[in-house]
Amino acid sequence: MRVADAEELTRWIAESALPERFHGCVMCAIADGARDAELVVRREPGAVVVLDRFAASRGHLLVVLDAHEEDLASLAWSSWERMQRLAWESSRALDRCLKPRRIFVAALGSATASAKSFPHLHLHVVPLHEDGESARPAHVFSWSRGVHVYEPGEAEALVSGLRAAWP
Repeated sequence: MRVADAEELTRWIAESALPERFHGCVMCAIADGARDAELVVRREPGAVVVLDRFAASRGHLLVVLDAHEEDLASLAWSSWERMQRLAWESSRALDRCLKPRRIFVAALGSATASAKSFPHLHLHVVPLHEDGESARPAHVFSWSRGVHVYEPGEAEALVSGLRAAWP
């Protein structure tokens, strides 16, 4: 993996055109399979687990709701429960495959779309491989120190390993 700076990634996202039917929502395109299909670890009715192309650490996964929903308070319990179950299963697969020191699970997003965040509900499942200052949430969930980007073939190999480790 290499570390890319936030400016490089923001530019890449801005230059990546999405089909019109997604109304600019990258998470909708991921859930549909129109983007990052090769990074899908698990697909189930209602949600998909995908290796994050712009990772906080090696193995960073996203659990993305199939339907475009922006407000957690409006989400049906069954949908939230499904996402949480997939986050739990993702954690187990990451533990089996990568043996991280710990795993963070977070529901992040913004009220409006930006280059680095999307209002579409999704969960981050982030394995931490080290301790110390770099393992604090303020650093893990920030692009301030750069973002890990997979080298060619590296992500696909990790996806294969995670699928094999799925509980």
